[in-house]
Amino acid sequence: MARYGMVVDLERCNGCGTCAMACKVARGTPKGVAWSKVPRSEVGEFPHVDLQFVPRQCMHCREAPCVSVCPSGALRKRPDGIVTLDSDTCIGCRSCQKACPYDALSFVEAIVSYYSESGPASPTRHRVGAMEKCDFCRERIEGGGEPECVASCTGFARTFGDLDDPASDVSRLISDRRGYQLRPEQGTEPSVFYLPKRG
Repeated sequence: MARYGMVVDLERCNGCGTCAMACKVARGTPKGVAWSKVPRSEVGEFPHVDLQFVPRQCMHCREAPCVSVCPSGALRKRPDGIVTLDSDTCIGCRSCQKACPYDALSFVEAIVSYYSESGPASPTRHRVGAMEKCDFCRERIEGGGEPECVASCTGFARTFGDLDDPASDVSRLISDRRGYQLRPEQGTEPSVFYLPKRG
């Protein structure tokens, strides 16, 4: 079985935010709930300063701290590596949010939509008082597609595939470009890797 993961090329990412907006539209997340984000930061020292964008979402960690602390069993890790959250089982204690080193979970305080009732349909049912997070667009994957953020990326900065297949695009990119994980000292072994800028 595949172990799904993603690679984000920081050289190609221009910070446009299309991935985050496509995710929000596809999942119909309420205001204040973001499964995908594109934080920006300044790197370097004056006068040699660069603006860097580091897209974030759930890292689908191999050793997921959110799963281990969840008292209700709402968070589970599938055999293919995807960490899922069942909002009907979630008790809203926010233990997962505190345990996650990547700020990947959101708490639904109210269902306030950006759209009217005739707006886009969403495969996700939202529940006040529950947590939410990225699930790598599991419906799209199970249908042979790729996550919405990957499909919508205008800079072709995202690649999705099987981390356990050394011939897959994700595995080759990680090897060839020295892909790295965020906060490796946490021991979570994220399934999202980043490719540094060259030169």
